[in-house]
Amino acid sequence: MALENPDHVLHVQDDIAVGETQVLSCYAILGEYDFVSVVQAPDNEAIARFSLELGVRAGLHIATMPAVPVGRLEEGGDIDLRDLETSLERDTGNGEAAGEPAN
Repeated sequence: MALENPDHVLHVQDDIAVGETQVLSCYAILGEYDFVSVVQAPDNEAIARFSLELGVRAGLHIATMPAVPVGRLEEGGDIDLRDLETSLERDTGNGEAAGEPAN
């Protein structure tokens, strides 16, 4: 459905309202995935709700991958890598991101 009408994904994203979640950009890509949406959310629970709604409404399989700006990984940055690892394990159940290969 999304490959036949890529605008469908954009329209569905625009219709989803989950707190302060905001779609920053959406790209059609080559490789393992068909589309990548960059979404800003206040927490992992908000993006999980957004992803679930997007998957159901657009008929897509969604892989959610939290991202951290590289600058925050530098020594003295304000992120503890152990906290990030724990967060990723909690979000995916095993620390690995799930995804759907491109059709």
